[in-house]
This record gives sequence, structure tokens and C-alpha cells, in this order.
Amino acid sequence: MEQLISIIGFRRTGAYRAHLSFSDGMAGEWDFSPLSSPTTEMLRPFRKPEYFDRVMFSPRFLAWPNGYDWCADALYADMHRAGVLARSEGTAASDIVGRLVPLPREVEAIYQAVATLERNYPGRKFTPDGHLVGSIGEVIAREALGLTLYPASHPGHDAHDAEGRQVQVKLTGGSSVALRATCEQLLVMRVFDLSYAEIVYYGDGEAVWQACGKPQASNGQRTISLSKLRAIAKSAAA
Repeated sequence: MEQLISIIGFRRTGAYRAHLSFSDGMAGEWDFSPLSSPTTEMLRPFRKPEYFDRVMFSPRFLAWPNGYDWCADALYADMHRAGVLARSEGTAASDIVGRLVPLPREVEAIYQAVATLERNYPGRKFTPDGHLVGSIGEVIAREALGLTLYPASHPGHDAHDAEGRQVQVKLTGGSSVALRATCEQLLVMRVFDLSYAEIVYYGDGEAVWQACGKPQASNGQRTISLSKLRAIAKSAAA
């Protein structure tokens, strides 16, 4: 049986350009500018470069908010024919920003149950929060990114990566996250749907801490929006 190709890294390198890494160890840069000359109604939004920047990726496809997607196998074949693929030397943390990672089966069951409850009891919210959502984020970080978790309630950081860098993990279903202090590396994910989470930011924690808003009077936490996190990630990858 032929092995399916997966996208394991995606990093914007310019207007309509991105560097992609694939599961067979090949990687390369691809020019997506033909999307900016729409031949169908679905491609019309791509006339604006900022729409292309709204791309999200999972192991099997690139996708945009209007439903347009690009299968990993087809993209790999296009890049192979164009001769732009070469053996990769590894995937940087910045390459996975924007990636959609699958929720572990048990976590997916939680969000499926939430969706069922909200359908059955209109007007009531059953959104996971507090310790539950924190622990869910840590589980996703371990299963999808291979981070090694510290014991629960470890001060300052939740995990470390293969190089020993300490990582604080945040998961949200909203449009912002809150921090109590700076950290070495920060991983922020957003619940994308019932089966996937989007990696919004994975990089230097101090850069984010400095960009946060003023401390809240009630608890001293600093808040930062996901849109600002995406901007910091994009600037760091440039």
C-alpha cells in the first residue's frame, strides 16, 4: 500500500510564498501567486495577499476560511515536478505555526460531548475551562508535538522539548490567552473544531510577554490576542 504524504511544516516566506516540509523528509519553497489571478469565484478572495496569509494546515491539506483547500499529495506532486524539493535538515518550531493537529481520541470525545450538550440544551454553554482546558492543551502538546510533560502544577513551564527548552502551553477556544509571567518558549493553540487544534504560536516567550497588555488589577495576568500572536510569529519567521 502506497504511503500517504503528510505536511509537517509550513512557514510563510513572502507574499504568496511558503516553505513546506513533508513527512518523507523532503522540503522546499513554493510560489502560490497563481492563486491571486482567480479563475473561479472561490479563488476571488486570494487577490488580496492577506487572505492567503489566513491559511491553516493539517497533515493532509492546506485550507482557507472559504473552504478552498490543497491536498498534501497534490501539492507534493506539483513541487516534485517543478524540481523545488530537497532533503530537509529538520523542521523549525516556526514551521509548525498555522498547523492543524488532531485532538487525541479521548479529547475529541470531550468536545463531541460538549457539542451534543449544547445542541440538546440551547442557550447553555458547556465550554471546558480552568484546569480541564489547561490539561487538555498539555495532552495535545505531548501527543501531537512530542513534548515531555512535567508533573502537574510545575512552576512556570508545563513541558520541555527534545533540546531541553522549557515550554509553557496554552490552549484556548477564544480569541486571546492570559499569562502570569514570562517563559522560555510559549506554545499557544486554539480549538479549531471538534477534531483539530490550530497551532497559533510556538516560539520565544519573552517576546510575547513584552507585547502583552497591562496586568489585570484582579489577578495580575497579562492578556494578548491571537491576532497579535500570529503577527509576532510571522515577524519572527521573516
